Amino acid sequence: MNHSLSEPAECPICKVGSLVISYRATPLDYSGNHDYPILICSQCGYGKTGEIKQQPPNLYAGGCYDVREKAWHRLIKPLLSALEQGKLCYLGVNKEILGKKLLEIGCGKGRFLEVAKKHGVQVYGIEPSPRSFAFASDRLGSSVSPIGLKKIDEAPSFPSKFDYVMLWHVLEHLSDPGSVLSKIKEKLESDGRVVIAVPNFASFQARLGKSDWYHLDPPRHMHHFTPQSLHTLVVAKGYEVKKIFFNSLYQNFVGDLITLINKILPGNNVVFNGLRINRAYLDRFGAWGAWAMFIFGSALSLLIALPVLLFTLFSQLIGRSGTMVVIIKPTK
Repeated sequence: MNHSLSEPAECPICKVGSLVISYRATPLDYSGNHDYPILICSQCGYGKTGEIKQQPPNLYAGGCYDVREKAWHRLIKPLLSALEQGKLCYLGVNKEILGKKLLEIGCGKGRFLEVAKKHGVQVYGIEPSPRSFAFASDRLGSSVSPIGLKKIDEAPSFPSKFDYVMLWHVLEHLSDPGSVLSKIKEKLESDGRVVIAVPNFASFQARLGKSDWYHLDPPRHMHHFTPQSLHTLVVAKGYEVKKIFFNSLYQNFVGDLITLINKILPGNNVVFNGLRINRAYLDRFGAWGAWAMFIFGSALSLLIALPVLLFTLFSQLIGRSGTMVVIIKPTK
């Protein structure tokens, strides 16, 4: 999809509103210097990252997508496992998911599929990143493939139909999410479900953070969905919305916390960029400046964690949290 600003400004989702530049933003992991225009629909609130003629090379090979394991990853492994375990609730209770076939599009390192497999789910995944796929294939063997969705029929070990398809923070990365939803519909059993997790562009985080919003992530995130715009898209592609959740506490809380600190400090995502030893972050501010912001940002995070947590819980309660999970099924 061409994201040039010379295109007609009609919203591609609702076909009624106009896309207008609201602000410009750069990658918060310092993986590039270009500031991208963020366009917002006047009707449905859908957002689009402009000026993406093609994705920069190695966009998913470093920064916040660096798959190299750090020492501290071992310390938080129980937390990561608990988060993956929590995602099972969007599929159903144990008796409902036993023996069901699940496809995860963009399965990353395969952590969720590994958990689902332990609960009796038949798991399959596709992952285009070579380094992430290497981790996933070590965990799951031929149940994962480096192919794209268009070539999924070429995977000999994959079934022809699935009971569940999951896109966990993937849809916003795809150049044409509508065509992907259409392809998924072809691969679903008649009573199948699709689980979609995306950032919530109508959230307090997005509205207050703007270019400092933790979940904005241009140019990787090409699309920025509100509940209304995502509902419009999936209905247009032949689905109905069964349920929408705003309860991904970890992602919502982290997003609130980091977005607020981004508004305070001159650097962005200073805690995560420091923990990842992000070379681009260190080069931008120099070692002394980068580590000073990391220390101050870490201390500030601890200081404001409780009030931010209360704010997160409130935003979840009224559907204005930083992320959302939508369960959809094909219409009959």
